[in-house]
Amino acid sequence: MNARERNTVVALVDAASVSLGTLLQVADLEAVTGAIEVGTAGRILLDAGMPTHASAADLEGLDAFYELFLDAPRQGELVLREGDAPEMTWGRRPVASLILEGTRRADEWRRNADRVIARGTVADDADPELLAAVDGVRAPWQLAAALGMARHAVASRIAGWLDAGVVSDTGTRAPMPATGPTASNRANVPVTAEPVRPLPAAEPAIAEPADDDATEASFYDHLDAGRRALRGGDLEGAHAAFSEAAALRPNDRVARQNLRRIESLMETAP
Repeated sequence: MNARERNTVVALVDAASVSLGTLLQVADLEAVTGAIEVGTAGRILLDAGMPTHASAADLEGLDAFYELFLDAPRQGELVLREGDAPEMTWGRRPVASLILEGTRRADEWRRNADRVIARGTVADDADPELLAAVDGVRAPWQLAAALGMARHAVASRIAGWLDAGVVSDTGTRAPMPATGPTASNRANVPVTAEPVRPLPAAEPAIAEPADDDATEASFYDHLDAGRRALRGGDLEGAHAAFSEAAALRPNDRVARQNLRRIESLMETAP
Protein backbone atom coordinates (compact mmCIF):
# COMPACT_ATOMS: atom_id res chain seq x y z
CA MET A 1 0.00 0.00 0.00
CA ASN A 2 1.13 3.60 -0.41
CA ALA A 3 3.06 5.16 2.43
CA ARG A 4 0.98 7.37 4.71
CA GLU A 5 1.96 10.21 6.99
CA ARG A 6 2.20 9.37 10.67
CA ASN A 7 -0.96 9.98 12.71
CA THR A 8 -3.12 9.62 9.59
CA VAL A 9 -6.63 8.25 10.18
CA VAL A 10 -6.82 5.12 8.05
CA ALA A 11 -10.40 4.20 8.95
CA LEU A 12 -13.16 5.58 11.16
CA VAL A 13 -16.15 3.28 11.63
CA ASP A 14 -19.40 3.07 13.57
CA ALA A 15 -18.80 0.58 16.39
CA ALA A 16 -22.43 -0.55 16.25
CA SER A 17 -22.04 -1.60 12.60
CA VAL A 18 -18.41 -2.70 12.28
CA SER A 19 -16.91 -4.94 14.93
CA LEU A 20 -13.54 -4.48 16.57
CA GLY A 21 -12.54 -7.85 15.13
CA THR A 22 -13.31 -6.66 11.60
CA LEU A 23 -11.23 -3.51 12.07
CA LEU A 24 -8.35 -5.61 13.39
CA GLN A 25 -8.59 -7.72 10.23
CA VAL A 26 -8.39 -4.55 8.11
CA ALA A 27 -5.33 -3.41 10.05
CA ASP A 28 -3.73 -6.82 9.51
CA LEU A 29 -4.55 -6.84 5.79
CA GLU A 30 -3.16 -3.32 5.32
CA ALA A 31 -0.18 -3.95 7.65
CA VAL A 32 -0.95 -0.78 9.59
CA THR A 33 1.52 0.37 12.23
CA GLY A 34 -0.15 2.61 14.77
CA ALA A 35 -3.22 2.04 16.94
CA ILE A 36 -6.92 1.33 17.07
CA GLU A 37 -8.71 3.77 19.38
CA VAL A 38 -11.77 2.10 20.92
CA GLY A 39 -13.81 5.21 21.70
CA THR A 40 -12.89 6.44 25.17
CA ALA A 41 -12.45 2.89 26.50
CA GLY A 42 -8.84 2.33 25.43
CA ARG A 43 -6.53 1.55 22.55
CA ILE A 44 -4.73 -1.31 20.85
CA LEU A 45 -1.21 -0.76 19.51
CA LEU A 46 -0.25 -2.31 16.18
CA ASP A 47 3.01 -3.21 14.47
CA ALA A 48 2.51 -3.97 10.77
CA GLY A 49 -1.07 -4.99 11.53
CA MET A 50 -0.21 -7.21 14.48
CA PRO A 51 -1.57 -6.25 17.93
CA THR A 52 1.33 -5.84 20.34
CA HIS A 53 -0.18 -4.09 23.37
CA ALA A 54 -3.47 -2.71 24.68
CA SER A 55 -4.61 -0.43 27.47
CA ALA A 56 -8.06 0.09 28.99
CA ALA A 57 -8.45 2.07 32.22
CA ASP A 58 -6.22 0.30 34.77
CA LEU A 59 -5.77 -2.81 32.60
CA GLU A 60 -2.78 -3.44 30.34
CA GLY A 61 -1.76 -6.11 27.84
CA LEU A 62 -4.00 -9.04 26.93
CA ASP A 63 -6.41 -8.31 29.79
CA ALA A 64 -7.06 -4.89 28.27
CA PHE A 65 -7.22 -6.31 24.72
CA TYR A 66 -9.98 -8.79 25.58
CA GLU A 67 -11.81 -6.27 27.78
CA LEU A 68 -12.03 -3.87 24.83
CA PHE A 69 -13.99 -6.50 22.88
CA LEU A 70 -16.66 -6.24 25.58
CA ASP A 71 -16.76 -2.43 25.45
CA ALA A 72 -16.33 -1.76 21.72
CA PRO A 73 -19.99 -2.05 20.58
CA ARG A 74 -21.00 0.80 22.91
CA GLN A 75 -18.14 3.15 22.08
CA GLY A 76 -19.66 5.04 19.14
CA GLU A 77 -16.60 5.17 16.89
CA LEU A 78 -13.54 3.01 16.34
CA VAL A 79 -10.54 4.75 14.78
CA LEU A 80 -7.66 3.01 12.99
CA ARG A 81 -4.74 5.42 12.99
CA GLU A 82 -1.24 5.27 11.49
CA GLY A 83 1.51 6.06 13.98
CA ASP A 84 4.89 5.16 15.36
CA ALA A 85 5.90 1.55 15.83
CA PRO A 86 5.10 0.35 19.38
CA GLU A 87 7.30 -1.78 21.55
CA MET A 88 6.48 -5.50 21.41
CA THR A 89 4.96 -6.53 24.73
CA TRP A 90 3.24 -9.90 24.34
CA GLY A 91 5.17 -11.54 21.53
CA ARG A 92 3.85 -12.49 18.14
CA ARG A 93 0.45 -14.15 18.19
CA PRO A 94 -1.73 -14.95 15.16
CA VAL A 95 -4.17 -12.10 14.63
CA ALA A 96 -7.01 -14.51 13.79
CA SER A 97 -6.44 -16.36 17.07
CA LEU A 98 -6.56 -13.13 19.09
CA ILE A 99 -9.74 -12.02 17.34
CA LEU A 100 -11.43 -15.39 17.85
CA GLU A 101 -10.60 -15.38 21.54
CA GLY A 102 -11.77 -11.80 22.00
CA THR A 103 -15.00 -12.48 20.13
CA ARG A 104 -15.61 -15.62 22.18
CA ARG A 105 -15.16 -13.83 25.49
CA ALA A 106 -17.38 -10.92 24.43
CA ASP A 107 -20.10 -13.32 23.34
CA GLU A 108 -19.88 -15.27 26.60
CA TRP A 109 -20.22 -12.01 28.51
CA ARG A 110 -23.30 -10.95 26.52
CA ARG A 111 -24.94 -14.31 27.12
CA ASN A 112 -24.13 -14.81 30.79
CA ALA A 113 -23.35 -11.45 32.41
CA ASP A 114 -26.74 -11.00 34.08
CA ARG A 115 -27.56 -14.65 34.81
CA VAL A 116 -27.65 -15.38 38.52
CA ILE A 117 -25.52 -18.46 39.13
CA ALA A 118 -25.15 -20.91 41.99
CA ARG A 119 -22.60 -23.53 42.96
CA GLY A 120 -22.99 -26.81 41.07
CA THR A 121 -22.12 -30.37 41.99
CA VAL A 122 -18.66 -30.56 40.41
CA ALA A 123 -15.53 -29.42 42.25
CA ASP A 124 -12.87 -27.24 40.64
CA ASP A 125 -9.73 -25.67 42.08
CA ALA A 126 -9.29 -22.94 39.42
CA ASP A 127 -10.01 -19.36 40.53
CA PRO A 128 -10.96 -20.29 44.11
CA GLU A 129 -11.74 -16.65 45.01
CA LEU A 130 -14.25 -16.36 42.19
CA LEU A 131 -15.83 -19.73 42.93
CA ALA A 132 -16.14 -18.87 46.63
CA ALA A 133 -18.04 -15.71 45.67
CA VAL A 134 -20.67 -17.63 43.69
CA ASP A 135 -23.66 -17.51 46.04
CA GLY A 136 -26.84 -18.07 44.02
CA VAL A 137 -27.72 -14.38 44.45
CA ARG A 138 -25.29 -12.54 42.19
CA ALA A 139 -24.63 -12.58 38.46
CA PRO A 140 -21.19 -12.53 36.77
CA TRP A 141 -21.28 -8.74 36.29
CA GLN A 142 -21.77 -8.32 40.05
CA LEU A 143 -19.03 -10.83 40.86
CA ALA A 144 -16.58 -9.03 38.56
CA ALA A 145 -17.40 -5.69 40.19
CA ALA A 146 -17.21 -7.05 43.74
CA LEU A 147 -13.88 -8.80 43.17
CA GLY A 148 -12.34 -6.14 40.90
CA MET A 149 -11.73 -8.78 38.23
CA ALA A 150 -11.57 -8.22 34.48
CA ARG A 151 -15.00 -9.04 33.06
CA HIS A 152 -13.64 -11.08 30.16
CA ALA A 153 -11.84 -13.36 32.63
CA VAL A 154 -15.00 -13.85 34.69
CA ALA A 155 -17.02 -14.50 31.51
CA SER A 156 -14.58 -17.13 30.27
CA ARG A 157 -14.32 -18.93 33.60
CA ILE A 158 -18.08 -18.93 34.23
CA ALA A 159 -18.80 -20.25 30.73
CA GLY A 160 -16.40 -23.14 31.29
CA TRP A 161 -17.88 -23.84 34.72
CA LEU A 162 -21.42 -23.87 33.32
CA ASP A 163 -20.36 -26.45 30.74
CA ALA A 164 -18.64 -28.59 33.39
CA GLY A 165 -21.36 -28.37 36.04
CA VAL A 166 -19.18 -26.46 38.50
CA VAL A 167 -21.84 -23.74 38.59
CA SER A 168 -25.46 -23.73 37.47
CA ASP A 169 -27.93 -21.18 36.10
CA THR A 170 -30.63 -20.38 38.68
CA GLY A 171 -33.06 -19.24 35.99
CA THR A 172 -33.14 -15.62 37.20
CA ARG A 173 -31.45 -12.45 36.09
CA ALA A 174 -29.83 -9.50 37.85
CA PRO A 175 -30.13 -6.71 35.26
CA MET A 176 -27.02 -4.63 34.73
CA PRO A 177 -27.17 -0.83 35.13
CA ALA A 178 -27.47 0.95 31.79
CA THR A 179 -24.04 2.54 32.31
CA GLY A 180 -21.99 -0.56 32.80
CA PRO A 181 -19.92 -2.07 34.05
CA THR A 182 -17.13 -1.12 31.63
CA ALA A 183 -13.36 -1.40 31.86
CA SER A 184 -13.20 2.14 33.24
CA ASN A 185 -15.95 1.93 35.88
CA ARG A 186 -16.18 -1.76 36.77
CA ALA A 187 -14.94 -1.16 40.33
CA ASN A 188 -17.48 1.65 40.92
CA VAL A 189 -20.66 0.01 39.68
CA PRO A 190 -22.91 -0.94 42.61
CA VAL A 191 -23.01 -4.72 43.00
CA THR A 192 -26.70 -4.68 43.82
CA ALA A 193 -29.27 -3.75 41.21
CA GLU A 194 -33.01 -4.04 40.86
CA PRO A 195 -34.44 -7.35 42.13
CA VAL A 196 -33.77 -10.38 39.99
CA ARG A 197 -36.52 -11.45 37.67
CA PRO A 198 -37.32 -14.79 35.97
CA LEU A 199 -35.55 -15.53 32.72
CA PRO A 200 -37.68 -15.62 29.58
CA ALA A 201 -38.26 -19.07 28.22
CA ALA A 202 -36.07 -18.52 25.14
CA GLU A 203 -32.33 -17.86 25.12
CA PRO A 204 -31.61 -14.17 24.38
CA ALA A 205 -30.52 -13.78 20.76
CA ILE A 206 -27.09 -12.38 19.89
CA ALA A 207 -27.99 -11.37 16.37
CA GLU A 208 -31.31 -12.10 14.72
CA PRO A 209 -33.97 -14.33 16.33
CA ALA A 210 -34.11 -18.00 15.52
CA ASP A 211 -37.03 -19.50 13.63
CA ASP A 212 -38.00 -21.61 16.64
CA ASP A 213 -36.70 -22.63 20.06
CA ALA A 214 -35.30 -25.96 18.84
CA THR A 215 -33.26 -24.28 16.11
CA GLU A 216 -32.01 -21.67 18.58
CA ALA A 217 -30.93 -24.29 21.11
CA SER A 218 -29.16 -26.30 18.41
CA PHE A 219 -27.43 -23.15 17.11
CA TYR A 220 -25.99 -22.35 20.54
CA ASP A 221 -25.06 -26.00 21.11
CA HIS A 222 -22.91 -25.94 17.96
CA LEU A 223 -21.46 -22.53 18.82
CA ASP A 224 -20.49 -23.73 22.30
CA ALA A 225 -19.08 -26.98 20.93
CA GLY A 226 -16.90 -25.00 18.51
CA ARG A 227 -15.55 -22.85 21.32
CA ARG A 228 -14.81 -25.85 23.50
CA ALA A 229 -12.94 -27.46 20.59
CA LEU A 230 -11.01 -24.25 19.97
CA ARG A 231 -10.01 -23.99 23.63
CA GLY A 232 -8.74 -27.57 23.39
CA GLY A 233 -6.73 -26.84 20.25
CA ASP A 234 -8.98 -28.95 17.98
CA LEU A 235 -9.23 -26.71 14.91
CA GLU A 236 -10.97 -29.34 12.77
CA GLY A 237 -13.60 -29.94 15.44
CA ALA A 238 -14.10 -26.20 15.90
CA HIS A 239 -14.51 -25.73 12.15
CA ALA A 240 -17.10 -28.51 11.94
CA ALA A 241 -19.13 -27.08 14.84
CA PHE A 242 -18.97 -23.49 13.57
CA SER A 243 -20.01 -24.71 10.11
CA GLU A 244 -23.10 -26.37 11.61
CA ALA A 245 -23.96 -23.17 13.50
CA ALA A 246 -23.57 -21.07 10.33
CA ALA A 247 -25.76 -23.51 8.40
CA LEU A 248 -28.53 -23.05 10.96
CA ARG A 249 -28.25 -19.25 10.86
CA PRO A 250 -26.51 -18.25 7.62
CA ASN A 251 -27.14 -14.53 8.27
CA ASP A 252 -25.91 -14.49 11.86
CA ARG A 253 -22.88 -12.18 12.18
CA VAL A 254 -21.29 -14.00 15.11
CA ALA A 255 -21.58 -17.37 13.35
CA ARG A 256 -20.08 -16.01 10.12
CA GLN A 257 -17.22 -14.30 11.93
CA ASN A 258 -16.37 -17.43 13.92
CA LEU A 259 -16.31 -19.52 10.77
CA ARG A 260 -14.19 -17.06 8.77
CA ARG A 261 -11.69 -16.70 11.56
CA ILE A 262 -11.28 -20.40 12.25
CA GLU A 263 -10.69 -20.90 8.51
CA SER A 264 -8.03 -18.17 8.59
CA LEU A 265 -6.47 -19.78 11.64
CA MET A 266 -6.41 -23.18 9.92
CA GLU A 267 -4.67 -21.67 6.89
CA THR A 268 -1.83 -20.34 9.04
CA ALA A 269 -1.55 -23.34 11.37
CA PRO A 270 1.69 -25.34 11.03
